[in-house]
Amino acid sequence: MGGTNRQRDPSLSSGQRSLFRRLDTLAFAQPAAFRFGFFLKERMDKPGIECQVRLREEYGGDHTPQMFRDMVAFFQKYFPQ
Repeated sequence: MGGTNRQRDPSLSSGQRSLFRRLDTLAFAQPAAFRFGFFLKERMDKPGIECQVRLREEYGGDHTPQMFRDMVAFFQKYFPQ
């Protein structure tokens, strides 16, 4: 059934739909914590789209500068000016 957190068909009948309510949001379960990156990677690997998942622990102590450099390099590679 679609994504991993979809529990049932979220379609609403025409009488239940409104401008602000198009789907039954209760048809979806809360996704597992800290799994979005891995879920996205699994989905993107199928059509061959590169997706990198990096964990904070991979960067060691002061991870922020290198983490941001890696993100910028990824975007520059795939979204050149």
